[in-house]
Amino acid sequence: KKVLKAPYVLDVIAVPGMRASLERLAELLHRIQTALGEYLERERGRFPRFYFVGDDDLLEMLGHGRDIPHVSRHLSKMFAGLATVHADGTLIRAVETTAAERVELITPVVVRDGMPVHEWLDALQNAIRTTLAHMLPGVLAALESLVYDVPSVTSWLESAPTQLLVLACQIHWARRVERAMSENRVSSVHASVRALLDVQSQVAIASPHVRRQAEQLMLLLTHHEAVTQSALTEYAWEQQLRHYMEEGGRVVVRLAHASFDYGFEILGLQERLVQTPLTAACFMTLTHALASRRGGAPFGPAGTGKTETVKALGAELGRFVLVFNCDSQFDLSAMRRLFVGLCRVGAWGCFDEFNRLDEHVLSSVSQQIQAIQHALASSTEADLGPRVPVQPSTGIFVTMNPSYAGRSHLPDNLVKLFGRVAMTQPDAEHIVHVLLRVHGFTTARTLARKMVLLFQLCTEQLSDAPHYDFGLRALKAVLVRAAHMQRVAVGEAHAAGHLAVERCKLALGRMGRVDVEAEAGGEARPVRALQAVGQTFDRGQDLQG
Repeated sequence: KKVLKAPYVLDVIAVPGMRASLERLAELLHRIQTALGEYLERERGRFPRFYFVGDDDLLEMLGHGRDIPHVSRHLSKMFAGLATVHADGTLIRAVETTAAERVELITPVVVRDGMPVHEWLDALQNAIRTTLAHMLPGVLAALESLVYDVPSVTSWLESAPTQLLVLACQIHWARRVERAMSENRVSSVHASVRALLDVQSQVAIASPHVRRQAEQLMLLLTHHEAVTQSALTEYAWEQQLRHYMEEGGRVVVRLAHASFDYGFEILGLQERLVQTPLTAACFMTLTHALASRRGGAPFGPAGTGKTETVKALGAELGRFVLVFNCDSQFDLSAMRRLFVGLCRVGAWGCFDEFNRLDEHVLSSVSQQIQAIQHALASSTEADLGPRVPVQPSTGIFVTMNPSYAGRSHLPDNLVKLFGRVAMTQPDAEHIVHVLLRVHGFTTARTLARKMVLLFQLCTEQLSDAPHYDFGLRALKAVLVRAAHMQRVAVGEAHAAGHLAVERCKLALGRMGRVDVEAEAGGEARPVRALQAVGQTFDRGQDLQG
């Protein structure tokens, strides 16, 4: 009240006991903040995915624990491909992915009165995984009996989320290839893959509502076609990423001698990478680093697909992958919280541009990563300040770009904790060729060669200003725009074709009326008939061809 009466600094300073009051208020504020931090830490311990949510968002969820729509706003921060849930009162019956795919839960989740938010979120997490695992055998059985025509394939694409369609296609392909290799008839698998690929391309044009699903499968089938195109040896087959369904619905992913259980994390419709030799080498290095309880460290120039490859491998294994952009603002407490969340959830953490961290932070982080790797190898808890249980599916990845100035040098004890793989020069022509083919360009190989050459000439002969980028990112942006323009052109052509058909019907109707008049009047009028058709098509001259 005294300050309100005299709101001037010198007057406030002169108020008796002001310093003691300010110190007491500061102490109270510190106690409140400390108590709030401890409370939020306890709540995060009850549901580990809360570690990936900020304090403000977590407080909002805790304050609206039974308000399902309110909490649903934050689901995308805790689940890779979950957008929202569909509830009937207090009963959650279905979830919706980030690709607007509705998935009906096998066991609905009940949000009872007084139920804490972490309890029904944990039940939702388990229900989603159970539902995906339960749906997979049906999707796989439908694929094995699928007739390769547009209506049947479209119906199959509509029957399940894209994640399960891709997984079923991978399991089915592995089964068929191994059966064909034992019978020495891999060419039959190649013909089957080619036939399904051709139908998928027709579906992508004829059914726009499943176009994105069809394009995802076309990227996968293009790789399958390339693998089965030539003679396939046992050694070459072992180098492929293979998916198998074991008894009891368990899905196992194998690459050479490494083997992993599929995580059934809800992923939505994630963008697939074009498989290249560089991608295969990176997959091989990262999977064997994980099998030996180490992390992965792709390094190389910008735009070579380091982070995207880690995310793609995580999607192949059904893992939740979180990407963190490192900079000098990262401190030890933030890193420790992220590591605790990754260990307790069993997720993958990809720390982009890891060597941008300060050296003193890198030194402390190396000790925490070493504790996590030791816990993974010995199946014990990791000492990250508190003792933290580590899920076997946990993975730590770092990406680095050594060419930039101002990057820190990684300590030797940190380097040995990762399997390093160089990502230098991706096969741009192959990537462009596959993407053009998927988007329906018939002369994809010729166009790919010309586009890559054009961008190479731009890089070599135009200005080297830092804001100019003629790398793979810019090339892909052009491809996306070209695909959009091509879809618009195809849509207009279909509309024009429909209009032409209607005008043909109108012309034929006029011809029928002319014939009736000729029979009634006794005089044939072929000239009038031809004039009717000519006038009809004269009005449609804009529909040439």
